[in-house]
Formats: sequence, structure tokens, C-alpha cells
Amino acid sequence: MTDGSEDQHTTDEGQNAGDGPQPSRESGKLVRLLKPVVVLPVGPKGFDESVISSRFYNAFNYSMIAKSQTGVNMVIGVISANKGEGKTLVASNLAVSLATVNERDTILVDLSVAAPLLHTIFGTNLSPGLAEALDEPMVHVSETRIPHLFILPAGNAYGNLMMVDRLTTGKTPRQRVTTPSLGLEHVAEFRNIIYSLREEFDFVIVDMPAVREPGVPVLLTHQMDGVLVVVDANRTKREDIDKMFRRIHENHVIGFVFNRVSDDFTG
Repeated sequence: MTDGSEDQHTTDEGQNAGDGPQPSRESGKLVRLLKPVVVLPVGPKGFDESVISSRFYNAFNYSMIAKSQTGVNMVIGVISANKGEGKTLVASNLAVSLATVNERDTILVDLSVAAPLLHTIFGTNLSPGLAEALDEPMVHVSETRIPHLFILPAGNAYGNLMMVDRLTTGKTPRQRVTTPSLGLEHVAEFRNIIYSLREEFDFVIVDMPAVREPGVPVLLTHQMDGVLVVVDANRTKREDIDKMFRRIHENHVIGFVFNRVSDDFTG
């Protein structure tokens, strides 16, 4: 990992990664490309204290993930069945807990390219980010004002023509909606990005779109060790979870987080 003032990163093989991604080989076969990770300095804005709050991140201080032994390296997706169930709130505060309480180098990735939020929550720039890393030979991440916590924002998805998907909501051209998305053609590059981040950070937390949102292949979860499912105690229905499991295998779920739980909630 290098800061923005440096142009080169040296791999274990002694090669300069400033010339582009370095191949990782397993049993003589090319399996992944290791991209240099460039750290951008902390921006002028602080984090949003209405989202990052002790009443939220303290809930993760005694979780099994937070108690992981030294040397554990995990990539965890945070997902929900529907929009608006609090997955970004959960992903953000889980990452803060891992970074502050456990002092583990943690990076939070914004995969919600159509409606990114993490850059506003943590006071970083939107770009460069994931959208640029899909095309460029390196990955730019941003420091935050929280020690050990870094952000890979969504980036300028509208600047990546392969990420712009046309959705027609009516019969006239004026009713055509343009929204950026990731497709199957991005799976290999996303795999390389996650592999590169895993090499640099103890935990990679991926804030994913809701399962029922169009435009992001659930196949991307195969690059993760597992997913946490956020459930809104007041909104999520059993049939919503059943539909989700038609797209994500239940064995890939490492846990559920119940959001907006009242004192009399019984499950």
C-alpha cells in the first residue's frame, strides 16, 4: 500500500507495480492480478455523526467477527432483501467497530454504484473509486478521520461507459432512465480489486445493493467469504428472505443483523 505521493509499489517478487497489475500465480496458472493500492489523504470534511454513532457501532464490539483472532483476513458483504433496510448503516458501523475497537486495518467498499453514500458519510471524494479501479491499473482508496479505516468510494460510474445501463420505464425517449450498474463483464476486474484489497487490509467490508435491485450480479458475492443480511424488524417479510435465498445460497450467509428493533421485538 502506498500513499498518493508515491508512484510505485514493490511486490514480493521485487517487481515494480507502478507499471501495472502484477500476476499472482497458483500451480503455474494465472489466477488473479494484484493491483497496487494507492492511499489518498484525509479530506477536509469529517464523518456524519448521525450515521456513525456509538449506539450503532458498539453493537458490534462483541460480535464473533470483532473477536476474530490475529491474522484472520476476511471479505464480508453486507446486503438486504429490499432497499431502505439499513445495510449502509450496518456496514459503516461494523467497519468502524473493527477499525477502532480491534485496531484492525479495515476498508469499506461502496458497491452501490447507482446510489453511492459512503463518500458523503465519511467525508471523502466520490472519485477516484471503484468505477475507475475497474479500468485503471491501480486502486485508489481514501483515508478517513477514523484510525485504521479506509474507504473505496463508488467512483464516477457515469464516466465508465460499460457501467451505464439503459432502463426504459415508458414508451417515449424522455421516460428512459439512465442508471449505472455492474455487469458480468466486470466480475473478473472486481475479483482482482477484492484480491488486491485483501492483501492490504485485515477486513474488507462491501456495502452491496439490495438483492432485489437491478444491475448488480449476485455472482459478485462469490468473491467474498460470506454475507451479512440486514433485516428491518418492522418491514422485512419472511417471503422477502425466501426470495433472497433463491439468488444467494443460505450457506453463504454468515449472520443476520436486525435493524430498528423495538424493546418488545420477539423475532
